Amino acid sequence: MRINRITIDRNPVIPGFSLFMICIRTIFKPLLHKCIFLAIFIFFMGIAFVHAETSPDENAYADITSFDEARIRRGLEYITAHKPKNLIPLLKNILLEKGQNELHAHVITALKSYPLYENILLWTDILNESPSFFVKIEAINLLASLNRREIITPIMKQLKSPFSSVREASIQALKKFRDDRVYAYVLNLAASDNPLFRVYALNTVYHIYDSRLYNFLVDQLKDENKSIRYQALLCLEKNEPVKSINHISNLAVHDKNSEVRVKAIEILAKVAYFNPLPIFLRCLDDEHRDIRYASVQSIGKRKFKQTSFSLSNRLYVEKEDDIKRIIMSTLADFKDGGGYKGLGKIIKTDENPHLRIHAAYCIGEIGQLNGLPLLIDAVKDSDYRVRAEALSALSHYKELRSAEVLLASITSDDDIYVRSAALYALKKIKLKNTLLPLFQAYTEEHNSIFKELLRVSIAELITHFTR
Repeated sequence: MRINRITIDRNPVIPGFSLFMICIRTIFKPLLHKCIFLAIFIFFMGIAFVHAETSPDENAYADITSFDEARIRRGLEYITAHKPKNLIPLLKNILLEKGQNELHAHVITALKSYPLYENILLWTDILNESPSFFVKIEAINLLASLNRREIITPIMKQLKSPFSSVREASIQALKKFRDDRVYAYVLNLAASDNPLFRVYALNTVYHIYDSRLYNFLVDQLKDENKSIRYQALLCLEKNEPVKSINHISNLAVHDKNSEVRVKAIEILAKVAYFNPLPIFLRCLDDEHRDIRYASVQSIGKRKFKQTSFSLSNRLYVEKEDDIKRIIMSTLADFKDGGGYKGLGKIIKTDENPHLRIHAAYCIGEIGQLNGLPLLIDAVKDSDYRVRAEALSALSHYKELRSAEVLLASITSDDDIYVRSAALYALKKIKLKNTLLPLFQAYTEEHNSIFKELLRVSIAELITHFTR
């Protein structure tokens, strides 16, 4: 038998109370464990219950703002089917926040599922406040599809947008309405101290022009800012080229900016009923290279063949290589050397071998007999490429002089490239009296490759003459 000892000290323990505590621990200890377990169970069940009570709307919002394609589709399907209004402000906020670009496409798709007529103010706010040009364009296109005049003002304000794509979308939307409020807004924009806004205004006029704006555009041609004058010129080119032809002609000659003058010259070249030749000839000798280039180009486009001598004279004194090239090409197109003053100088003395080559080509294309001596002289050029091009150009002259020069080059030139060019030119001329000299050259040739070329050429000429 176990006997409990009772320790006697300064605070003696009462035997009855100790027995009572032993009984309490014995009875309630198992119950205490069960209570703790029950409390833990209730806690976790509560969490599960709260999770189970998350609304379908919240789940849809979580899905559509996730980066999982399956969840996004599920969220879109839910919103399309149920159109929960409490999600509209949340979705709107995403479109207004910076750094949420990756969500914009899905959120816009979701918002499009709501009736548009009931959410005009929503899309107007999005248009005004969103920092994203993509979102703004979507909002503009949606509002414009309503075909209601109350949406003109918010769209009109986007004509000041720094995003060109937003401005373009606004212009295309406003073209549908032709509302006078737009013209008033554009005129106010054109009066701004900010030159960018003035350019934006003219760009709008370009697309939504009204005849009442003609005098306004003419006034803009006098503006100190060359960009304003240039944009006004574009507007007149598109909308009133005939009516404004005198103003355009004046700019071509007198404007102080070369870009504006070049554009005016290009416009004049397109107006078929108007004769701009005096202006082009005046610009042909302008001190600015771009003006001279544009005038030559425009003369070529309008086929003013009577300018050949003027072009040749300009070529004679011209310093810019690209202008020399375009003048020579224009003369070749006109089939007129213009007295060959310019072409003769280029092919004889120009330091650039590429220009001498081009001169030889153009003289051949022109094909006039008074160009033949220039080509014959060019056969003596120090650059083998110039000699080859001159010999090739001689194929345009079915003359005995041409054949003699070609035969001489075949037998005497040191460069096989030059000799081959002479042989091909001689084949194109097809003169019967060249057969015997060619056969003689064949018998004396030591280069096996060129000898084979001679053999084939002789065979072809014999076939041609014996048909």
